[in-house]
Amino acid sequence: MQIGVRTGMSYYPVFKKMADSLNAIYGVPPRKTLPPTSANVTIRHIITDSLRQISPDYFSRMLNLKEGKTYSVDELEAAMRRAYGTRYFSKLYYELLPVETGVADLHIITEEFPSFKVKLGLHYSTMTKIMLIANFTKEDLLGKPSVSYVTAGISENPRIRVGHSMVMGSSKFPLSSVTEIYGEQQKFSQYSNFEETGGNYKQSDVYFDTRLQVAYERRELYGLGVRLEHVSLKPVSRSLFDLYGRNNYIQPYARYEYNTLDKLFLPRKGTYILLEPSAIVGQSQKLTLKSMGTPVDFLDSLGVKTENFFRAKAQFQHVIPFKQRNTITIQAEAAANFNSSQMLFHDFVVGGMQPVFRNQISFAGIQDAALRTNSLMKLNVNWRYQIVGAVFAAANANIMYHSFLKNKLPTGSQQFLSGYGLTLGLDTPLGPFEFTFNYCDQAKDLNNYLNIGFRFSKGMF
Repeated sequence: MQIGVRTGMSYYPVFKKMADSLNAIYGVPPRKTLPPTSANVTIRHIITDSLRQISPDYFSRMLNLKEGKTYSVDELEAAMRRAYGTRYFSKLYYELLPVETGVADLHIITEEFPSFKVKLGLHYSTMTKIMLIANFTKEDLLGKPSVSYVTAGISENPRIRVGHSMVMGSSKFPLSSVTEIYGEQQKFSQYSNFEETGGNYKQSDVYFDTRLQVAYERRELYGLGVRLEHVSLKPVSRSLFDLYGRNNYIQPYARYEYNTLDKLFLPRKGTYILLEPSAIVGQSQKLTLKSMGTPVDFLDSLGVKTENFFRAKAQFQHVIPFKQRNTITIQAEAAANFNSSQMLFHDFVVGGMQPVFRNQISFAGIQDAALRTNSLMKLNVNWRYQIVGAVFAAANANIMYHSFLKNKLPTGSQQFLSGYGLTLGLDTPLGPFEFTFNYCDQAKDLNNYLNIGFRFSKGMF
């Protein structure tokens, strides 16, 4: 481009001299003015003759445009982005065909992705280890319009997710149903005062989740659902004292989500809000303490109860771009189980840079699962700087106040945590590559965290 500018500037004196000589002979020509154009246009007809798989009615609901209505260019472009964001299309653009002044037909040209898609990915994190992720997605398999999918994570800590979503409402009441079956198995270490105790456990989790939700403009969601969950816990190897347990329960919940982030991982702008109150009911629990394989204690004597209780979770994230290469991300999170006697299956598990397994809350500075608590409030600030191309560096600082709903804390426990992280990363089409050094003031320990690729978990942070 710079070469073109320099070349044009070198010829400018020649064309300027030619124009001056012609103006001297014929006079300066009058300035041409274009007729005024309206900032808005009335859409007479919406033409969608390139659709092959998606019905015109469903496509119309994606756009949320009406024939006979008047729209600005910004509103038309927002409708195109909204439809393109559904990931049904590899290409989508429009043209206005003039009918009369201020009136036009809207011709939309689309190219749709195949109705059956296969995706492969590779992920590694310090907690889950290496994982091959395969996704199979089929549109309109069980009714129209709908999406069915299977995602499997093949690893020593495997995961699987089978889901089906279907749109049932109209553009005025965009109702849809989402049903999902999820299973995971995760090994983790036991900690006491942020030090490993040597006891490693394996947790297995399977749940069935179904909900009805209303989503407005693909950014705001209101939902009601219920989850049926089975959790089991057992030691990886035998020690002096081992805990074995399982629990089945029902969790009805309400959900509100607001999402304007430009992407799920390493967003550059936007806001995310999650509010999810719920209840844990109908528990069927079995818990056994064994010494070298021999049962020595049971549920009642361990003081773990199974009564119903309320649970709440809230998340907030706001991403602020400034200057050209800088991004500030502010995150706030709160979670609470309104009980003090069901720590084993329902406590929040704190630690690590990303949420990768059940009930995990990320916290820079301590290892995955280094802290278990029934209540917490967290604030995190992240500054990311794009060094060159896809290479970036980030600094992270977070604080947490936890266990404020516990009746009695162990002697020497600290309810306030502060931690920090320094990250060097690479943002690639295969997912982020991130290496982080962490430090926690309370643990007084320097540790590292490695993440490669897109994680299996759908948790925001």
